[in-house]
Amino acid sequence: MLLNTDIIVSILDYVNLSDLPSLCRVNSTFYQLASNDLYRCICYPDVMRVCYTQLFRPDLAAKVQDFEIPHLNTPSQRC
Repeated sequence: MLLNTDIIVSILDYVNLSDLPSLCRVNSTFYQLASNDLYRCICYPDVMRVCYTQLFRPDLAAKVQDFEIPHLNTPSQRC
């Protein structure tokens, strides 16, 4: 049985950010939908690793709307 995409998107509204990586590994549909939220706000101390990923994965870089370096910025609620 397959879930309707709209139902999955509604479920993702209630998921903790820490659970998104696991949901991305469920199947390709979950990856496509959950990765939008997973990569929307990046707060990661290893700047070079993030830049490397964005350079070689433009599909993921296109999803990033906010990028914070934890020791330089005050963390937002999303990160």
